[in-house]
Amino acid sequence: STRVRVLAVDAEPAGAALLEGLLRPSFEVLVARTSSEAIAILEAHSDVAVIVASDLEGEVDALALLTICAERFPDTRRVVMTTSDCPHFLRKAINNSQVQHLATRPVNPELLHPAVEKLAGDFLHARSERRLARSSQGATGDRDGSLANKDRLTGLYNHRSFQERFREEISRAQRYAQDISILYVDIDNFGALNRSAGFRCGDEILQKFATILQADHEAVRSSDLASRFGGQEFVVMLPETDKAGATIKAERLRNSISSAILPGGCSVTVSIGVATFPEDATTAGELLEEAVQALRRAKELGRDRVFACGQDEDQRRDLDIPNVHTTLFPTFHDRMGDLVYGLERDRRMSCLYVDLSRLRRIEREFGIAQHNQLLARAGQMLGEMRGAGLRREDLLCRTDDADGYLCFLSPPRTKEGAPLDLQLLVNRITEALDEGLTEAMRGLTRDRPQIAVGMGRVLSNPMIRGERLIHRLVDETKSAASLEWQRQSKIQKVELQELIIQGQLRTAFQPLVDLDTGDAFAFEALTRGPSNSTLNSPAALFSVADAVDLTLELDRACFGTALQNAKGCQPVHRLFLNLLPASFYDAHFIEVQVVDLLDKAGLTPANLVFEITEKLAIENFSAFRQALTRYTDMGFGVAVDDVGTRHSNLEAVMALQPHFIKLSEILCRGVTTSTVKREMVRSLVRIAGAVDAVTVAEGIEDLEDLMTLRDLGVRFGQGYFLARPDFCFPRVLEEAAMAIQARPQRSRATGSVELQAEIVDEPSDEAA
Repeated sequence: STRVRVLAVDAEPAGAALLEGLLRPSFEVLVARTSSEAIAILEAHSDVAVIVASDLEGEVDALALLTICAERFPDTRRVVMTTSDCPHFLRKAINNSQVQHLATRPVNPELLHPAVEKLAGDFLHARSERRLARSSQGATGDRDGSLANKDRLTGLYNHRSFQERFREEISRAQRYAQDISILYVDIDNFGALNRSAGFRCGDEILQKFATILQADHEAVRSSDLASRFGGQEFVVMLPETDKAGATIKAERLRNSISSAILPGGCSVTVSIGVATFPEDATTAGELLEEAVQALRRAKELGRDRVFACGQDEDQRRDLDIPNVHTTLFPTFHDRMGDLVYGLERDRRMSCLYVDLSRLRRIEREFGIAQHNQLLARAGQMLGEMRGAGLRREDLLCRTDDADGYLCFLSPPRTKEGAPLDLQLLVNRITEALDEGLTEAMRGLTRDRPQIAVGMGRVLSNPMIRGERLIHRLVDETKSAASLEWQRQSKIQKVELQELIIQGQLRTAFQPLVDLDTGDAFAFEALTRGPSNSTLNSPAALFSVADAVDLTLELDRACFGTALQNAKGCQPVHRLFLNLLPASFYDAHFIEVQVVDLLDKAGLTPANLVFEITEKLAIENFSAFRQALTRYTDMGFGVAVDDVGTRHSNLEAVMALQPHFIKLSEILCRGVTTSTVKREMVRSLVRIAGAVDAVTVAEGIEDLEDLMTLRDLGVRFGQGYFLARPDFCFPRVLEEAAMAIQARPQRSRATGSVELQAEIVDEPSDEAA
């Protein structure tokens, strides 16, 4: 059979039949009634992708069975179905049996089926990677190369091995409704180059070309697959990439190759055809053919360009690509003729370089689409400045590395007979982009965009080629931007140092509210800079501190200021304060300085909860936990922050065993309308119970989310709906307190059972 195998283990005939009926449409389902039957099936079928075991008394001990599977059949993915809320059971499931998914009974098809599909896809992908690795190793002894997976000249995958992997990826994309794109790349005029430079040089160029394909991580990811199809033709497969993303990657690749210096001092251009599954084709063969047709169209339009399948040349600017950066702005190479002409005509040329390279962290963390939207927004703002700072005749170009913009200034730049102050223009551009991009980034990160603008000028020189002078001008402006970064960094460092020395930090407090009673249980301390400073927000403070290596100093100052301002805190309340993990290795700081500050504030260690954000790098959980135990024995509390984001994982929760687990605002916001978020919260509440911790929901902004989180078992909450931060200890808003008190209190003993019954009847909604 070509279908993926799944093993369902259930001692009850009705339960086994239910699982089989649920999974049969998508998988070949094998059924076992006992643990011994299940192990026998796994020994007979090495290709079982997923085992789903029900936790029942009697014939099947699900965790014991899955523990054996983890040891003897580690490739098979493991799912346990249970009604148990026992902390001991959850701990064993995570630590011993290493289950990849915990499902509730009775079965909810809308949750279980997608989970099994994802795990099966992971199994197939891992098996495909191992098969390719084995094939590659086995081919090394093949003398004629007919069975080798790699092209002998370039070291890239050859046509045959690429086709095998390509068909597997198409099947996977079809199963999970994902996009997959193809770049068909051809070196322009390579035949003529071969004849003029010689075939040996041609081979060296092909080898260099392959190196660029593998080394250019901005265009080709480690998960992508590059192949030589023969001659000067190459194909790049981009899994989970739509046409917009593929076109952007193709443009980056084209720019990298056109600007590269190749053997023999040669330079080449490439034409690239782009096609996407399932938009352009439904099979692997059809998709390759569509990419070939797109490549031919790129050649017909003059070479050295990217053409996407289904695109007319007149529609280039109207494609639904969230990247004005690559579609509306040419590179300065594209306008080199105009630039050289302007330099020779005016005998000088000035240029500004807008450096947006710090936005690469957005691409790494949130993906190409979000990064492109920010670049497009920056380009749009620069375009809007024409006539208001920039002249309409100024030429805006993008950089080759997609990290900024170049603005070539048209003369004369005068104001009432005097030269225009270029530094003033630089400041205006920096301020406008900083404000606009900060707003655009608000939903992604609290960091500021960090923009630098460099300026330069070059004079014409009849003894030097104009193209070389333009390149010199671009390099000069980039160097100026780098110097501007250093200048800004020194200014910000001095400003931050003065702020810490002068004690200008302020502390706002936000209550953590008991979702059963509406009363404030604790307060979180939130640091602010001076109100009239660019370092007012905590995001700006710590962004600068990270850049100038003052993070620990700022953290200590924030901590001390918060305790100095906590004198109004009642002994019945707890105080949540953020502290860097590194500080826990400084026993003198916590045992002497912190205790002294608490004493002056009229508080004890029992009032203080250390809030730890796992993204700040706890490299050795064992050593950190050992240091932490010393302080918890003194009475201090511990909370793990931002649980439910990309920065947190269950390892931190299980290793640190905190008193509080703070669910991130990203997870909590919109939980009412997202099945996925509700299930994540439900699971985290159960895990919190397993480590004897309580959950705190952050970012509650409306009554519906508050009540949903409360019904899911979350104990405490904070957010603007409950109370905004204030420099005195604020009260819980009356509207929120009355809404909480109007609802009957939950039954701690029966809440989890009621929730399980609720989810079966829950209407399906879109995942967030």
